[in-house]
Amino acid sequence: DTNIHDFVKAIKDNYTTFWKNQIKNSSKLSFYSTFKNHYNLEEYLNIIKDLNQRRLFAKFRISNHKLEIEFGRYSDVPRQERLCKYCNKIAVEDEFHFSFECEKYENLRNNSHNILKDYFQMSITDELKRKLLSDLMSLNDPVITDLFSEHISKCFYIRDNSP
Repeated sequence: DTNIHDFVKAIKDNYTTFWKNQIKNSSKLSFYSTFKNHYNLEEYLNIIKDLNQRRLFAKFRISNHKLEIEFGRYSDVPRQERLCKYCNKIAVEDEFHFSFECEKYENLRNNSHNILKDYFQMSITDELKRKLLSDLMSLNDPVITDLFSEHISKCFYIRDNSP
C-alpha cells in the first residue's frame, strides 16, 4: 500500500515539476504565469455560474483571445509593437491594458454602478496594478471573481462589436 502511494506521489510530483517548467518557459503563458502557481482546480470554475462568462474568463486567463499581445504572435509582430488599436494610448494591448487602461472601456470602468470602480481608480503604480490584476485572476472571493469576470465579458463584448 505504501509503495503504491509513494509511486503515485512521485508521478504527481514529476508532472507538477514538468507543468511548472512548461509554464515558466512559454512566452504565450507569460500572463498566466503571473498568478498560476499551483497545480489545482481553480475556484473560479465553481464560482462563475454563467457558462459563457466562465469560458471567456478561462480563455482570458490563458491568453486564448484576440488581444494584440496574442494575435500579433501569429504574424511575428515584435511584442513591443503589438499596440492597442482601440484607444489613443500608445500601449501594448495586453491583459493589463485591456483590463485597467484602455480608453475604449473607460466608461465601463468608471460607471457609478460598477462595484469594482475603486479597484480601477486606485492611485497606485502600474506595478501594483499589475499585481492587483494577478490577484484578481486567482482570487477565491465569489463576489469579486464574479464581478471581475463579468467586467472582462463586457469589455470583450464592446470590443467585438466595435468597428
